Amino acid sequence: MRRALGDELAAELLCVDAETIALGGVWVDADDALHVAQATVARAQVLASWNFRHLVNPNKTRQFNGVNVIEGFDFLVIMTLMDISKLSEAGDEPQSNES
Repeated sequence: MRRALGDELAAELLCVDAETIALGGVWVDADDALHVAQATVARAQVLASWNFRHLVNPNKTRQFNGVNVIEGFDFLVIMTLMDISKLSEAGDEPQSNES
């Protein structure tokens, strides 16, 4: 289910499946790992969050993406809605990792 957030932004409601739970289990010590796993399995380009301690944190993002690469997934960018909105306004939306 997609939900419009503005003229160019949309959010997607994701379901939890076995693959998501398995990937989330890799980050046993990570709070909010299920959110990252859902976005990763759904091949999202960006995960929006206000959780600066556990998600919008360069060190945590590096750890999540390290696991993503090992597990065969793309990199995930984790940003605040404010940052996503600024990029969208500037016409510089985050791009997919796919070639």
